[in-house]
Amino acid sequence: MNRDMLSRRLKKRGFDIQIAIDGQQGIDMAVAGLPDLILLDMSLPIVDGWEAARQLKGQDSTRAIPIIALTARPPKAAGDTANAMPIGDTTTVGKVKDVEGVFVVQDGLARFRPVKVGIAGDEYFEVLSGLEPGDTVVSGSYQAIRDLADSSRVKRIVGSQAGATP
Repeated sequence: MNRDMLSRRLKKRGFDIQIAIDGQQGIDMAVAGLPDLILLDMSLPIVDGWEAARQLKGQDSTRAIPIIALTARPPKAAGDTANAMPIGDTTTVGKVKDVEGVFVVQDGLARFRPVKVGIAGDEYFEVLSGLEPGDTVVSGSYQAIRDLADSSRVKRIVGSQAGATP
């Protein structure tokens, strides 16, 4: 789906959009406007999408803005997906094996952490590796966890409130 078609679809659904023609302009626009979401073409000129994402995730003012990486080509076996993890990307759309993982709490935000899973049942699963001592794992209903996004604000509920629906 090209940029023009995507922008038309988003406008029809009531979204306000801004389009940058290169990565540096996109960075400048994001810093100045602090959008709710960035759709980022990974093949932009001047500053490519990978570097733009690194710069945006490296700044306090833009770090929490979700970025959806767009590309017209499938990720290489170890190339693009390996680039994605250091800049905070947790989801890749395309012909890539799903990554099993959990959300852990870091500074009040849910952060996706890839883990190696062992025995799994309907309600619980064994985590063999990928967690550090002291990590707080986000738990909840299947739908709540499925709808959770990386960098979502979470709060800890202890005791009789845990499991209660707000």
